[in-house]
Amino acid sequence: MKRIAIIGAGQSGLQLGLGLLNTGYEVTLYSERTADEIHDGHVMSSQCMFDSALEIERDLGLNYWEDKCPKVEGISLAVPDGVGGKIIDWAARLSPALQGPRGHFAKRGTIAPYLVAADLMISDHSSAAFEYLLLDRPLIRIEMPELIARTNIPPDYVALMVEASTSVRTVAQILEGVERGLANPNSLANTRRIVAEELFYKPGTATDRAAQEIYELMELAPPAT
Repeated sequence: MKRIAIIGAGQSGLQLGLGLLNTGYEVTLYSERTADEIHDGHVMSSQCMFDSALEIERDLGLNYWEDKCPKVEGISLAVPDGVGGKIIDWAARLSPALQGPRGHFAKRGTIAPYLVAADLMISDHSSAAFEYLLLDRPLIRIEMPELIARTNIPPDYVALMVEASTSVRTVAQILEGVERGLANPNSLANTRRIVAEELFYKPGTATDRAAQEIYELMELAPPAT
């Protein structure tokens, strides 16, 4: 039996460890606290879990408390004034970002199904926009120089995105770009394909190649196909 060591026994480490146990590995978790200290000690992180983390629990069959835990339906903010009162004391209920029969708020932890379903993408400078190029569909880029400067996105990546997309800054330009992109989806198609080939090596084969490397590193025979 192969043995796996995981550094850190927080939420991510525990989920990973339980997932590996379920597939037959021997797992050791390393933590700065003992098991008793974890069980009896203070809560070390926020207990508000978002859907990406819940999706992992669902996939591993660990969502034992999902039906019992209260849903996050509101948010509040309080700032003390230092003398027993509050400078800010605000609370409000959350409402869906998109409403109505034509709006859909994606709740799953992976964006891939929504990329495939979309006829056009609007993005600032997300890595998902580069992935969307593999589908060779219209892409609209919202110009955000402040974001690019703050996140230190490499200039060559910015240039590639500019080449393969329609750049806009205002709501009116976005609406115009959507109409134009849907009416003529083949515009910039050749440029999109060239950029995608430059960014991605043998697209569609990464998972198989990575799995093969893992099997070789662990000295395991891959399953027969």
